[in-house]
Amino acid sequence: MPVELLDTNPKTHIYHQLPIADKLGTNRNNDLLIMIPGNPGLIEFYITYLDLIQQELPSFEILCIAHAGFSGNDDEPQESFDLKFQIEHKYQIIKEFIFKRYNQNQKQVQLYVLTHSMGSFVFQRSLKKLLQDQELKDKFQVKFTGFITPTILDIANSDSGKKVAKAMEFNIPIIPILLFFRVLILLIFGEQQLKKMLGNHLSKQNKDIIGLENSVIGSYKILQSKAVIRQALTMAQEEMHVIDLDESINDWYFQDSTNGFKRWVFFAQDDHWVGNHTRERIIEKYGNDGSEKNENVMIEICRDLDNPIAHSFCVCQSKEFAEITVDRIVGLCGLNNGKKSIE
Repeated sequence: MPVELLDTNPKTHIYHQLPIADKLGTNRNNDLLIMIPGNPGLIEFYITYLDLIQQELPSFEILCIAHAGFSGNDDEPQESFDLKFQIEHKYQIIKEFIFKRYNQNQKQVQLYVLTHSMGSFVFQRSLKKLLQDQELKDKFQVKFTGFITPTILDIANSDSGKKVAKAMEFNIPIIPILLFFRVLILLIFGEQQLKKMLGNHLSKQNKDIIGLENSVIGSYKILQSKAVIRQALTMAQEEMHVIDLDESINDWYFQDSTNGFKRWVFFAQDDHWVGNHTRERIIEKYGNDGSEKNENVMIEICRDLDNPIAHSFCVCQSKEFAEITVDRIVGLCGLNNGKKSIE
């Protein structure tokens, strides 16, 4: 089954698809595409997006890793997992999959990674651990990373960050309040009624939405599970303190000459989780200025004025952003005619 529950501690949902070319018996590549979600760290929101990418890049194995604490099982002990835990969590799971793929054919794994929002912050630190791990030496090569509406700097000064920070400053009990409203909603509406309402709401945002059922499942999972709500909000509050003005990891990620992989960053035009000043700071410091040190970096702001990509692209704009993503992977990595060669 594509959706699996890994026997980690805590249990971790993943979305895992073998390469289409494997199923055809024609794959000679060893490509692994990993997706690290934002917050809430639910895989359901990314399934349609990843399926559309794999249709165009059939040699890619797909792996989307939910954040720890988002299994949605309210019967498990209620424990929250901080960002430090999430970093180690992704490092260990990615390491396991690299070993697994490498051991199948003794070929170096070609790693492509997409990250969303705070998932970019988590992955930067997981990546550093992977690159420093001597057990993984020569077993993988990072080819491409794509940071999608990344929150990697000063999140507390974004529009939404200011609201969360203000609520924390005044000790407003955000989590109990939202859990109370969750109980009211579940008492008033049944599951099917709620899912229908969610579907209607999402359809209004994008009448051409593809993969509506996955977005509805993800949205309902948030409403249905107090564990998911608690984990998402606890992590969001921590982000206000941890994703700060420290640029050391960004300097390493963007400017270390030993990092020869292609780095793509995509910003929304108007992002309530990324302040315009923060976005401009990242572009000014690390962007495409034509110098040799930046030849592997492409940073862009959404250019579509009619249907701009939103921060939460994975809810209603999977098709639109999958097309952009495939174009950037193909262009930056020099792949064949929009499709990764499986010859």
